[in-house]
Order: sequence, then structure tokens, then C-alpha cells
Amino acid sequence: MTLIFEQGAPDMIVGPETMRRAVGAVLDHLGDASRMLVLPPDGSRFHSGAGTLTQRLWEGAGQGGVFDVMPMLARTRP
Repeated sequence: MTLIFEQGAPDMIVGPETMRRAVGAVLDHLGDASRMLVLPPDGSRFHSGAGTLTQRLWEGAGQGGVFDVMPMLARTRP
């Protein structure tokens, strides 16, 4: 597995700037982002920020491609 972005600490709060850099690193790594499947957690993990990351990926991928989102259903309690 390739590590694309790494930054964090047990007490770190991931803010907008860190999210922007993470999404930029992912899009740079992909190169051609015209087809993308995103698997964010469902609403039971709302606090994770996955919705914001998914939106930023969609914005960064552009308008000409295929962008599918399939929420993963939680099988455990949050």
C-alpha cells in the first residue's frame, strides 16, 4: 500500500488547511481523476469529516468525469 499523505497526532484536530493538503496530495497522486469511487462512512461517523473530504475530492476531480459515492454502512456502534 502506498502512503500518500501523513500528518497527525492523537490530540490533533484536522482543520480545513490539513484537509486541503490531504485532498491535493491524493489528486496529485492519482493524476487522472476522471473516474473516482469514494467510500465514506455513513452518517453514524458524521464527526469524521468524511463528508467534507468527499466534497473536496468532487470539487478537485472536475466536472467531466465519473464520480461515484457509496456510503459504507456501520456495523458497530460509534
